[in-house]
Amino acid sequence: MVQYSGRIIGGKKPYSGQGQFKFALNDLAGQRVWSNDDNEPPFEAGAPALSVLVEVSGGTYQVRLGDPAAGMKPLNPAVTQSWAALKLQTWFNDGTSGWTDAGIAPLAASPSNPPPASAPGEEEFRQTVLAELGRLRTEIGAMRKELHAGTRPSEAAPQAPPPPAPVQVSLLDSNRYSLGAADAPVVLVEFTDFECGFCKRFFDQTFPALKAKFIDTGKLRFVSRNLPVQRHPQAGPAATALLGAAAQDPGQYWAMRTWLFKDNRELSEASYEKYAREAGLDVPRFMADFTNQLYAADLKADMAAAASVGITGTPTFVIGRSDGKTIRGELIQGAKPVAVFEGLIETLLSLETSAHPAAASSPVTPGKAK
Repeated sequence: MVQYSGRIIGGKKPYSGQGQFKFALNDLAGQRVWSNDDNEPPFEAGAPALSVLVEVSGGTYQVRLGDPAAGMKPLNPAVTQSWAALKLQTWFNDGTSGWTDAGIAPLAASPSNPPPASAPGEEEFRQTVLAELGRLRTEIGAMRKELHAGTRPSEAAPQAPPPPAPVQVSLLDSNRYSLGAADAPVVLVEFTDFECGFCKRFFDQTFPALKAKFIDTGKLRFVSRNLPVQRHPQAGPAATALLGAAAQDPGQYWAMRTWLFKDNRELSEASYEKYAREAGLDVPRFMADFTNQLYAADLKADMAAAASVGITGTPTFVIGRSDGKTIRGELIQGAKPVAVFEGLIETLLSLETSAHPAAASSPVTPGKAK
């Protein structure tokens, strides 16, 4: 393994937070000799297919290349021995803007202390910082003169802006596929895209914990809605195939949804047909419905519902309480940590009166919310 330090510039500002990274080592001829995954196609924009979650602070991050604990393919001795003749290519996804090529950086001769990777926009950011330092020096000089003259600074130091207030929305509670008790005190609606890496992260890491703690215990009803984004060509067909399978067998909504997320690198018409055959569906009917886009109206209804509350990206959630017709609650954007969802759910549960008993849930039987 090799310790590596790098920098990420988001626009003109250094990025802070958890981001997705993809790494690849290329030789001087541009041939890839290592990547953080199996280095097998298909690639996304030429990048390795699997990503690594890394914490970034003030635009700086550290990562151990070749660390299996971080989900990376190990480095072989031949790679580390030729370190000085390699270049590191990096891709980055902040969860909002999608994947960007963060550039190719030459590496130091010693893998124990390589230099930080530069990023597109770094020089512009450096100039911005220098200009800001110059402005601060001027202001400090003026303040010193005022203090020396026995006066107080004319302006107070700027205060950090308060955190943004939660966005409250009202969403029609239509008959969508849902898990959990129909009268659960809290409702969580997800708008998802099957080619979205952050949607998959929520499905893999957060959803199982919420299901065990809240859905299966009757405290939470989880509603699934589809929102294929334009830059993902298979997201719409995948959602259409899902609705077609559920039309034959409602239980297939959740079974196929799980399959789509677990195999979201293999989305294609052929794979949908294969799934229908293995699931025992009426394959000719399934393929005819898919080809004729029989359930396009249902998909458009999901997209219109998202637009009605200003949702444009995935994953985005609405969490709140329902009166049977309307869900009134808070908008959550992005695959937040499970603790964020747990905190919001616990807060909503605490607002329920003690006279409102939790309903028993049906954890493995899909149905439609009423």
